[in-house]
Amino acid sequence: MGNSDAFGYWTEFFSIVGRYKTPREQNAQVSSIKPFPPDQAELIKEIIDNRCYNELTQYISKQNSRLAFFVLGAFLMNVGAKMSEDLREKILHYSSWKYEENQLSFQTIIDIEERKKHLFDFRKKVKNYKNGVKVKFGVITSSNGDPTFHLPIDYRIKKL
Repeated sequence: MGNSDAFGYWTEFFSIVGRYKTPREQNAQVSSIKPFPPDQAELIKEIIDNRCYNELTQYISKQNSRLAFFVLGAFLMNVGAKMSEDLREKILHYSSWKYEENQLSFQTIIDIEERKKHLFDFRKKVKNYKNGVKVKFGVITSSNGDPTFHLPIDYRIKKL
């Protein structure tokens, strides 16, 4: 998902989760270069579900960004962590097409339709998400092959 802002949110989420690791969990990590090796998805889920979920949701609530909600949704679904109904509703609200439909007017119709298709697919994943079930996301590209995060989308939270 996304641009450098999305990467920044993703990194911050890992940082928050990492602060909740026990000393034993931190010592087990020494053998790996990555803070959370792929085989630690269950540990990440357990930490989110039982230790830092509230901090993650408080963090995104302080951001003025719809993107923060998108990325947290993908982050939680990627590891199968819990998602409250309140958070699900906020993610669905901020991922509504009404926020984006007029922003891409200078893009090709193909790019607009692709963006809409992937946004609706994301919303479907959020609507159907079951806590504990991992959901994977692929790379989304525009008609010229560039990742869609190059599309100029204003993610600020504002009233429509």
